Amino acid sequence: MKPLPVREKEYRQGLYKLERTAIIPFKWVILVVTLVLWVWIIKRPPSTIVFMLFVLYFLFNSAQTYFFYFSEVANHQIRPLVLFSYLVDVVFVSMLIYLDLATTSFGVETHHDFYVLYFLLVMRGFALFKTIAETIFVNLLISILYFITFYVPGYDLDANFAVSLVLIWLVILMSWFIVMIITRQKTELLEANDRLLRADNLARVGELAAGVAHEINNPIGIIAATTDYLKRVLPADSEAAEEIEAIHREAMRCKRIVQEMLTYANPRPSGTTPLDLKELNEEVLRFVFPRRQTEKLLIVTEYTPEPTIVSVDPNQLKQALLNLYLNARQAIPEGRVGRIVIRILNQPRAGRARIEIEDNGIGIPEDDLDNIFEPFFTRKAHGTGLGLAVTQRIIENSGGSISVRPAPEQGTVFMVDLPLAER
Repeated sequence: MKPLPVREKEYRQGLYKLERTAIIPFKWVILVVTLVLWVWIIKRPPSTIVFMLFVLYFLFNSAQTYFFYFSEVANHQIRPLVLFSYLVDVVFVSMLIYLDLATTSFGVETHHDFYVLYFLLVMRGFALFKTIAETIFVNLLISILYFITFYVPGYDLDANFAVSLVLIWLVILMSWFIVMIITRQKTELLEANDRLLRADNLARVGELAAGVAHEINNPIGIIAATTDYLKRVLPADSEAAEEIEAIHREAMRCKRIVQEMLTYANPRPSGTTPLDLKELNEEVLRFVFPRRQTEKLLIVTEYTPEPTIVSVDPNQLKQALLNLYLNARQAIPEGRVGRIVIRILNQPRAGRARIEIEDNGIGIPEDDLDNIFEPFFTRKAHGTGLGLAVTQRIIENSGGSISVRPAPEQGTVFMVDLPLAER
């Protein structure tokens, strides 16, 4: 089975913990309280259909309790089980309201406030569904179902019904607002924690890199120099020429890895200066792609008309852009006409400028999107896994940020946000 992305795993584990610690105990409380209230208010035992409703809900809660407390639930099973549980809760509440409206007590039609249980479904939906659009859509369906439960038994839809429906949507909108605030705060805390962990990891990598560089650079230099000398003195048709070339190539690769480790762990102090992002980008493009249009590759630039002045270290930003353009070129497989689109946009309200680099290459698997900036993570046969890590470090040291998303049709889009220079 295909492994789940890291974020999806965290989301499902969060659902699992929520079900165990809050939802399942609360469902048992609802079952007991509604049953007691029904018997107490109606003043007689439940009818056969009402009795079966409570029995079936009891059996389902028992099964769910067993699975979440006493049985191993795999990650890929968590969300389907929770969604099914949510559907059962919706059916239970709707049937409870319908049967309440259709029941008479001592010859008088009764109407009790079991509809408030819909508020609990609304709150649960914000934890269950990933996006606001999904949550609003499901809550709209609940509202329609709520209307049907009143309409089918022929209940008079008076002002009380309208008030209750308005209250439900007030709860939905207020919950959405509160959840958005909490989610934003949680995201900021997680990002701050990630930065602290990254800083701690960088300190450790720096100490390791310094020691590794000292111990490895000298032997690698000797190996590279010796193999280079042997390549020059041995005949081209020598049996050992191929082996010596392989040794030299791998020695230079080790040297490059060590150098990239040092660059990642101990970057040079950043000396920022105001400069035009479009001019600097054009300089990098002329170096990487001397010809803008060939039979195999087309470079397209889409720049904002006004000047885009950012405050960065020009040399470090050139290195970061160079890494991104080389990655974009390497992502385009042989035999495909490559297309790389570069967009530069001003975002004055945010105090940022954005440069987007979009290619039509093979793209990045969804499972890898959370890991591509991690040191030594690579899918390339001869990659070091440090290029994007170095790029992220440079951009963050400049006060910016970098993110990635799939291209609309095919390929990948890297987005780099940089601080605009103060005027």
